[in-house]
Amino acid sequence: KSLLGFQSCQNVRTSIKILCNFLVNIFFSRNIVNRYSIEGIDVYEGIGVSLISSVSFEKKLSIWTNAGIAAFEQYVKKNGYPNILHAHGRFLNAGVLAVSINAKYDIPYVYTEHSTYYRRGLAPECSKKYLLNVIHNASVFTVVSQSLLDDVEQFLDLKFENAIIVPNALDKIFERPIPTRRQKRHEELVFVTVSSLEEKKGLDVLLYAFQLAFEKNKFYKLYIVGYGPLIKTLLLLRNNLGLNENVVFPGKKCKIDILDILDKADLFVLPSR
Repeated sequence: KSLLGFQSCQNVRTSIKILCNFLVNIFFSRNIVNRYSIEGIDVYEGIGVSLISSVSFEKKLSIWTNAGIAAFEQYVKKNGYPNILHAHGRFLNAGVLAVSINAKYDIPYVYTEHSTYYRRGLAPECSKKYLLNVIHNASVFTVVSQSLLDDVEQFLDLKFENAIIVPNALDKIFERPIPTRRQKRHEELVFVTVSSLEEKKGLDVLLYAFQLAFEKNKFYKLYIVGYGPLIKTLLLLRNNLGLNENVVFPGKKCKIDILDILDKADLFVLPSR
């Protein structure tokens, strides 16, 4: 009788837990799918929204995957099922999404690893099982460099003999001949960098270096092309260093505009942590 009472109590607790999770999913999280076009290609963007801000890595991964599934299903309604998926691992999320789609719809996928998280020590221990699952279930596993493959193998303590090195591709728009330069009047010397504005890119280091090297000499200009979470921080740093007239943030640009900026610059600089 006591055992039956205990089991009944456990069943009630389980039911309450299931109900709570159900209500949380309804009231505190939802998926949004945006659809737009980039260079003539339809893009389906899944956004997972949760009102609970403090969640674990695995919960965030689940939210991201569910949002991706919602976007995929919108794509299927319009275009039908694809023959193959290509998941790009900026860090793991797209690979886990590909595994989920593969399990549900039996669509094969290629996984390409891009992430620097392994080298930078940012990949959590619990991510290992997910990464292994992504790689083992991929029809083809590619990595953008040998050094990154070494990082992945060291992180997982495994060798992937079938991994293929496929360097990042260059859009053909950047293969056009550099135009003949007009004779410059040497009114200014222009540096340019193109980057997402985030911590790992080291753009704050570039600003300090620029200030030290040229001491606010207006002859030297720096264009930092791109956008990202550090935009306000970098603008404030530029102002504090007295570089308002030297450093320009043109914002996010399309490829043809970036090409034009590169063609008109004197030097390209690439900071990085």
